[in-house]
Amino acid sequence: MTVFLITGASSGLGRQLSLDALRQGHKVFGTTRSSNRARESSPDFESLGGVWCELNISSASCENLIRDIAEKENVDVLVNSAGYALLGPVEQISDIEAHAQMETNFHGTLRAIRGVLPTFRSRQYGIIVNITSGAGFIGLASRGLYAGSKFAVEGLSEALANEVAPFNIRIIIAEPGAFRTNFMDTLVFPESGLGPYEGTPTAKMVEVTEDMKRRKFGDVAKASEVLLNVILGTGPAASEDVKKCLRVPMGQDCWPLAKKEAEAWLKELATIETISMSIGKEE
Repeated sequence: MTVFLITGASSGLGRQLSLDALRQGHKVFGTTRSSNRARESSPDFESLGGVWCELNISSASCENLIRDIAEKENVDVLVNSAGYALLGPVEQISDIEAHAQMETNFHGTLRAIRGVLPTFRSRQYGIIVNITSGAGFIGLASRGLYAGSKFAVEGLSEALANEVAPFNIRIIIAEPGAFRTNFMDTLVFPESGLGPYEGTPTAKMVEVTEDMKRRKFGDVAKASEVLLNVILGTGPAASEDVKKCLRVPMGQDCWPLAKKEAEAWLKELATIETISMSIGKEE
């Protein structure tokens, strides 16, 4: 039996992953801001043996609370799933709105990581899964702050993977595409609106995103199944090569975007190579 600690376990991919892990016989501690609302949105969680832990990852106190859970319950896997998307032109987003986005998506993730690491290091084992998004590797118009928060988590995760490897701690970056969950219901937009960006490609991207509820999405149940396989090293993820993968793009929309972005970067590097390499060493 594996012991999971999953933030944002009452909604989205976090909820699906929590329920699937419980159905497989694992133990799950799920964090939520309100256990009452969590029971309404995920009524099967407790009946399957899950335990709600009421905390706010945007609060500085959450690090100590997570450390206590990790120590007392011998947590094996931390899944950082809590987060939301702030969409709008960078120029139109206030400091307060930007701070709140980073506080939840980045600092909340960082606090949870710091909370479990003492236990993981002492046991010389642990898995940390940071759920980002396609916005973690591609910055589209209207998603500057959301992408910024997810890019930050990806950079943090990459460095962390190198730091904790000597302690037998594995880092996984899960990059889900669009799935049919309630994530779209939590979208936040700047109070100042679009301003001068009305009628621009940025406004069109906001419109497309708001209209995504009518589109076909990936299957969140399949995404959860795949992610559990990657975490546990089972099924198609049992190979040693897969276990060495840091990033896991998830979905038929996300993987092609990741490939296209990687190819575009290689093309850009080739274009700029002569200029870049002309900057020699100091003589």
